[in-house]
Amino acid sequence: DQNRYSAGRGAHKNLKRAEKARILISKMP
Repeated sequence: DQNRYSAGRGAHKNLKRAEKARILISKMP
């Protein structure tokens, strides 16, 4: 199903972004 596929990709992108943000925050003093 095309919709489910694109939704999964969007969630994956959000996960990556959240991970990046978490790393940035953890690097802050």
